Amino acid sequence: MVGADPGLKEAWNLIGYTSRRLGEFEESLSAYDAALKLEPDYPEAIEYRAELFLLTGRLAQAREAFELLQKSNPSYAGVLLQSMRAWVAKPPASAVVEAADREAFARWVAAQKS
Repeated sequence: MVGADPGLKEAWNLIGYTSRRLGEFEESLSAYDAALKLEPDYPEAIEYRAELFLLTGRLAQAREAFELLQKSNPSYAGVLLQSMRAWVAKPPASAVVEAADREAFARWVAAQKS
């Protein structure tokens, strides 16, 4: 898809999603960044990239994505909030985070409204 038309944000987003699911986090991030370079407000890519941030323990970046989505696309913010709550309940092994940062993030997530 992307080879035929590198300007397809949807294709880059799908590559990011697939790479993330395969555990290829750097490739995933590059693909989401490519999608967002084409359309900086693309909510699907913002949300999916935030899912990647959660998987890799980049909690501040996940939080920034949530705040952006709250302003631009509340429904995607809600989807991300569900993922954040799941992360708090059971952080993935791939997310190496200091205990204090994990606890602060958990408090912040708990304070968010659905």
